[in-house]
Parts: sequence; structure tokens; C-alpha cells
Amino acid sequence: MLSNLRRRSTTLLLVAAGVVLATGIEPALGQVRKRRNRALPAMRAAVEKIDADRQPIFDVRTKMSLRELNPAGLEIVEVPLGPARNAGLEAGDVIREVNGVPIRNMQNFRGALAAQLGPVARMRVWDRRTQAMHPEPILVVLAAPDLPPLPPPPAPLPNLAGVWHTNLGTLRLIQIGPNAFDGTLDILFGGTSRITGAVIGNSYQFNWNSDVPRGFGSGTLTPGPNGSLSGTYVNQIDNSVGVWTMTR
Repeated sequence: MLSNLRRRSTTLLLVAAGVVLATGIEPALGQVRKRRNRALPAMRAAVEKIDADRQPIFDVRTKMSLRELNPAGLEIVEVPLGPARNAGLEAGDVIREVNGVPIRNMQNFRGALAAQLGPVARMRVWDRRTQAMHPEPILVVLAAPDLPPLPPPPAPLPNLAGVWHTNLGTLRLIQIGPNAFDGTLDILFGGTSRITGAVIGNSYQFNWNSDVPRGFGSGTLTPGPNGSLSGTYVNQIDNSVGVWTMTR
């Protein structure tokens, strides 16, 4: 009989325990599930942000794609033909230092390259083949930074040697070397003037001096249509300014 009582007591206790479990733990598990479901979108967003931050970034100076392993360095993802491949760097290597600057992200990396003197960067690299730091710095000869194209050079100025018909008279010039000229102007109303000058940029700068009428000064001529020249001159005697035009 005692054994039967013990069995019945045990059964009752187990049933009671089952009721407690069923009525106490199940709601708690429901709360956990609800919290987990609410947390999942935030966790997914965090994982997606990490993946986005780790997308490879192409560097123009070294011609390779890099992925941040902050704070471990920059993992080389792809090494097309260019400075990095020429230096022996391979995909899977990790750049830890550039020119003595510890590298944790792309900002560190580009800052170190921008601050360096000369075209050669010294990089300390973890080698994926040996699974250890490379014993010596790897020297990478950087590509030149992309610069806007230079404007086309100005058209060469015409040779001034010869006879010119001007609004002041007849001008006879000879060329002295590639950039200098010398000559005389027979002034319309009498007298002559000595002209000397040189090519400066895209114009002709000249000095003039005449005894009759008395005067001296300087001026500038620029090329015009159909081989013509035009400009102004200043008379230092009275500070007057005149216009000078000429054709062949």
C-alpha cells in the first residue's frame, strides 16, 4: 500500500509540475520569441551595414582594390596590372603600414600616400602565403595622380621679318633669332623711328625711339585675322597713347 501511495504522490507532483511548466514557462517563452522577432530587423540592418562598409574600394595611385579590416589593416581584394602587382603584392595580402603610418582604414591609407615625398611608398604587409608579416618593407612605385588635361599650346606667332603697311607708315623688320626682331618705321608725315622687340607669350612687346618727331616709348601688338597685327603704343614724352595696325 505504501508503494502505491508513493506512486500516486509522485504522479500528482509530476502533473502539478507539468501544469506549472505549462502555465508559467510557455508565456515567458512567448515573450522571448516576441523580443527576438523585434530584434531581427535591427540585427539584419547592422549586418548589412558591416557588409557595405567592407565593400572593396579601388585606389587609383596603387591600382588595386582594398577592403577595410578595421583595425587589422586593408585586405587586398584584386590586383590588376599596375604598381601594386609590379611590387609583388597579391590578393589576400593585408597592408598594415605605409611609410611608418599604421593603416586601419582607407582614410589612413590615402592620407599616408598624400603626405609622402616622392613616388615610392614603403608598405609593411602581412603575406597570405606565409601567414606572417613580410620580413622587409615592400616598395610600391605609385602611379602619377590623375590631372586635368593641359590646354593646347597657343599657335606659333608669325615671323615678323619683311615689309608691313601700317596706319603710321611703312615698317621694315628683320627677325633676330627665334623671338626677337628689329627694324625701322618710315613715318607718314616725315621722320623715322627705330623699333626693337621680342615675343612675350602670345604677343609682341616692342620699344620705339624717333628723333623727328621727338618721342620714345613702348607698345604691344597681337595677331589678328588674315595675318594682321594690331595694338597700342605709349609716348613717354607726353604719356599719350596711340593705336597701331598693320598688314603685309
